Amino acid sequence: MNRTPVAIVVQCRLRSTRLPGKALLPFVEDMSLLEFLLRRLQLCENSDFLILTTGSEPANDPIAEVAAGLGVDCIRGPEDDVLRRFVRAADYVGAQTIVRVCADNPLTDPILIDEMIDLYLASANMVHLASFARPSVPYGVGCAIFSRDALGLADESCLVGDPSREHVEPFMLESPDIETVHYIAGPERYCPDLQVTIDRQRDYDFVRPIAAALYRRHGLGFRTEDLVRLVTKPRLALFANGQLGLEGARFLRYAGADVAVLVLHPQWSSRYRDEIIEIFDGNIENVIDYTAIESLTPKWFEKNGIDIILTLWSSYIFEEALIEQTPLGIFNLHNSMLPSLGGCGANIWAILLDVISGATLHRVTSVIDRGPIIEQRPLSVDWPDTGGTLFEKQNELMLQLLKDRWHDLPIGRYDYLEPVVDPSYFSKSQRDRKKLIDLDGQYSARDLLNIIRAYQFGDQDAAHFKDDMGRIWDVRVSLTRRERNEG
Repeated sequence: MNRTPVAIVVQCRLRSTRLPGKALLPFVEDMSLLEFLLRRLQLCENSDFLILTTGSEPANDPIAEVAAGLGVDCIRGPEDDVLRRFVRAADYVGAQTIVRVCADNPLTDPILIDEMIDLYLASANMVHLASFARPSVPYGVGCAIFSRDALGLADESCLVGDPSREHVEPFMLESPDIETVHYIAGPERYCPDLQVTIDRQRDYDFVRPIAAALYRRHGLGFRTEDLVRLVTKPRLALFANGQLGLEGARFLRYAGADVAVLVLHPQWSSRYRDEIIEIFDGNIENVIDYTAIESLTPKWFEKNGIDIILTLWSSYIFEEALIEQTPLGIFNLHNSMLPSLGGCGANIWAILLDVISGATLHRVTSVIDRGPIIEQRPLSVDWPDTGGTLFEKQNELMLQLLKDRWHDLPIGRYDYLEPVVDPSYFSKSQRDRKKLIDLDGQYSARDLLNIIRAYQFGDQDAAHFKDDMGRIWDVRVSLTRRERNEG
């Protein structure tokens, strides 16, 4: 069957204020973001031409070099007039059907594009088919298809400064002379809340490991269905310990999370180990001690299809290779307003230093407790609080954070927050250094009360002193606010 030529035109330029030079950033293996996209688009079977269009400025020369290295034609033109560049690209190959792809969408699906081309060409009256304006597929995997006539009408109608000169489609979406058909995805591709376009550093951090995992598992030709399956049914490795681990595991079971691996503290250092295991009724594929993780390489997690890792009061330190390869990231809850009071004993140090407490949900990096912050909730410390009661409040706050944000993590529905406090970090050895009260030491009343409160954990633990006979005396305090005023 004869049909008019179809050209896929990719718009790209290096000038970007939010993420400079993103097209050339390393992406998957030895491929840049742009090369990865172009190689995927070369898999399309229903197009006749693949063209890259960029600005004429010398700064964009590296973009043209990437295209040349892949045998892709590059058409250059005005930096800010993308519409004019599309006209030049279409006319260069005589295309009457143009497929618009943005270079900041490296997960653009060649199979989806082929199907959209078929859909477009099957209708003699269709002039604009779009997946961006009313997305049903993840934003960043689709394309827009329009006729040369619609492109020409937009070029003739839009003056300098019109949004269409930079973004091509606004005129088509608004013009009464152009009917837009919005692509509607089937259930296996439907995921309108997911965005995999790359505009900012957060987007790059989110999309890059996903792309790498899909490439490892399916090659360059991975499909939108593979992406949607990964983010909507992620396999979870849960590192759990203590009260937070127990209550968090109970919530995850109730929420239907696919916990494929359960990593626990060894028996001698674990709290609620058996209770955590019982929550899952023996339905976990792998239950292991974190001491065994050293023998489980990142490839083991990859082999077991782990897509996301959550650590709930586990003291395991993650190696860089595992952090890099986990597609949806590793997330931790910490009982402070990070980066303040990182490390150990945040409930104790909040009282000792008389600073605001709280809970933080953050993405794990190789620097302990310094990964990008997703959400924080402050918690004021009052005089009746002790290290024990404050920890209980922090635990409740962390658990609520998990419940409120768990479903946002796999689909990247979060932004990074700028820290509002100065960083500080305390090791386990530093945690108890003030627990022993020096009977001959110099303390302000405030500092002494704070020491006693900070190390007070009911009958379990307390600040203490040694008398002249070497006997140890625990010290506890009970504070009651006076309801009446003294005249």
